Amino acid sequence: MRSPGRRKASSKKAVHKDSTGGKAKGATLAQRIATAPRLVDPDLARAQVADWSAGLAPDDARLLAKLLSANPCVGTLLESLSESSPYLWELASSEPTRLLRLLQSDPDHYLSSFLAEHGRDAGSSVDAADAMRLLRRMKSEAALLIALADIGGVWPVMRAAHALTHLADTAVNAAVRFVLAEAERDGRLKFAGNTRSQEGSGYAVLAMGKMGAFELNYSSDIDLIVLYEPTAPALPADAEPSMLYVRLTQRLVNYCKSGPPMATYFERISVCAPTPPRPQLQFPRPRLSHITKVSGRTGNVPR
Repeated sequence: MRSPGRRKASSKKAVHKDSTGGKAKGATLAQRIATAPRLVDPDLARAQVADWSAGLAPDDARLLAKLLSANPCVGTLLESLSESSPYLWELASSEPTRLLRLLQSDPDHYLSSFLAEHGRDAGSSVDAADAMRLLRRMKSEAALLIALADIGGVWPVMRAAHALTHLADTAVNAAVRFVLAEAERDGRLKFAGNTRSQEGSGYAVLAMGKMGAFELNYSSDIDLIVLYEPTAPALPADAEPSMLYVRLTQRLVNYCKSGPPMATYFERISVCAPTPPRPQLQFPRPRLSHITKVSGRTGNVPR
């Protein structure tokens, strides 16, 4: 009986897996995409992507061709979007530079820094139209990145859910900061010194349900509880707290629902918020106390 020979060293490079389900962290999104849905009509899908790529600027076309050549699975993923997901294909095809930027990014690092930057800019904007534009931009780009990482097998299900919740949390936080700063500019709230607008406002927003558990999916409702303190330091002496905070919450819901016509993220927002003149529940600790139900889904907020 022959003894087994010495095993030859493989010339293939090892592929290191991490907890995200893709290749080693630090690799680009394009390099980590490992799967794509099966095409229903491969010829039609490829023709659609080919027609789109033929109309790209020369530099973008060359870079895309290079990425697809090195990472064939990316091409199949784009083809699947073109035939099966009008919303995602619109996001991918309408701004080729954005798509290329995402494909060349480390998705984990990019999402974190992108949300931090755009959330900060939207919250500190002094113009309502600009704030809504920044929120729409943030939601669109993050939606495309999360979908590519999810469908492409880069992130497992719960990582994608965490990313969707991170996006929602950033959007709500930015909207809260904007409406409070807007109220200060209009004289409805008065903050002492240069404190951040949340401090002393008497206004708090808590995430409930799947958002509170960092488990949002693509069709989840956003469930929020809004609480306020009727003796908050920022309230002017002649203010009517209930009506003021109701109107702030109306603005908050409108900003959170701001988005592209085809977007489904944040379209259904249920809010528990102050609703005068009904009796209000009192909780001695914490002092933020007034809470009743308002539905952002139906616009059932008193005016």
